[in-house]
Amino acid sequence: MKFFKHATFWIFLIVWASRIFKLSLIIKNGLLTDFNTYFLAVNNLFNKSQNIDLVLKASYGPPFVFLPFLIFINWSFKTAEIIFTAVNILAYFFSFYLLWKIYLKKITWLFWLLISLMSYSFPLIFSLGMGNPIGIVTLGIYSLFIVKNKFLKRFLFTVSSLIKIFPASVLIAFTDKKKEILNCLLFFTSGLMLSLVILPKDIWPRYLLWFNQFNPANTTYVNPLIYNQSFSSTLVRFIGSNQYSSLYYYLLILALFIIGGIFFFKYKITRYNRLDSMIFYLSLSLLIHPFPWQYYFAVLLPYLVLQTGFKRYYNLIPMFLISIDGNRFIGTGFIKYFLDGSQFFGTLILIVILFFNVFKYKNINI
Repeated sequence: MKFFKHATFWIFLIVWASRIFKLSLIIKNGLLTDFNTYFLAVNNLFNKSQNIDLVLKASYGPPFVFLPFLIFINWSFKTAEIIFTAVNILAYFFSFYLLWKIYLKKITWLFWLLISLMSYSFPLIFSLGMGNPIGIVTLGIYSLFIVKNKFLKRFLFTVSSLIKIFPASVLIAFTDKKKEILNCLLFFTSGLMLSLVILPKDIWPRYLLWFNQFNPANTTYVNPLIYNQSFSSTLVRFIGSNQYSSLYYYLLILALFIIGGIFFFKYKITRYNRLDSMIFYLSLSLLIHPFPWQYYFAVLLPYLVLQTGFKRYYNLIPMFLISIDGNRFIGTGFIKYFLDGSQFFGTLILIVILFFNVFKYKNINI
């Protein structure tokens, strides 16, 4: 076993060194597209010749998503890229490492092998290559379980919720810890109020008008690009038309709310594992999310790696689907459309697994 552990550790070092080298070439010879957009947006916020449209198009999220990026105002762009990428990679690593360490205690050869394979997981690598802060968001979500310091835990979780919003859904799994929820909401509300105070006054009204044009509940046209793993984009790829009835979206929300409610009441009765419950509601929020880009689903990978460590190998199915880039596979008809929505369907399968598990076990301790 020592041989396997040493061998897989070296594999981990080699594949991730290769991945970091490729990222350095992107930074040296080009730019991280998403980070460049955030960087331009925050540096434009307080310019005299302010361009609000540039800010609005930088992110589909509300204006407070820019708060964590204000630190980069007046930085050198290349320096900011390097620091940001390093933090993003470390955030991913600590999410995987600490979650495994806390629940499985011992770091084994299987851990190093799985983390090596993560260097080829499309959502994770895509987020790093684009300079999107999903690594930071991932750490913020799992900080509720892996960080002991209460202030740091709430701070990291708040940052993740401000950047992408959907992490806030995991608080449903903490309804028996009202103090924890109130403290997290207090941090989040503070961030929201801060955005109202320090950001330009007209940015919120302009954002709401702009967002309304793209809300899938208010539109009849949907972009079917694979980059978008939303229910609406997945549906139009299957039906072969960009025309879309918002009724389907409302029906999805209704169905998932019913499933989520049943899960919640069963969870309260059985005292189902909190981590599993958190992932259930996190997955639910990704399916409801109007614009879940492919790399958003990287937040589920630390949990799925942990489940493999527990020898729950059925979780390899959603892990595989979430990790692939369906666009690279050759196929036609149903198979093609299914693979194009691999992150959506992988998450849907994970929800089904977790939903039936809550009925299968009276108490789960992992």
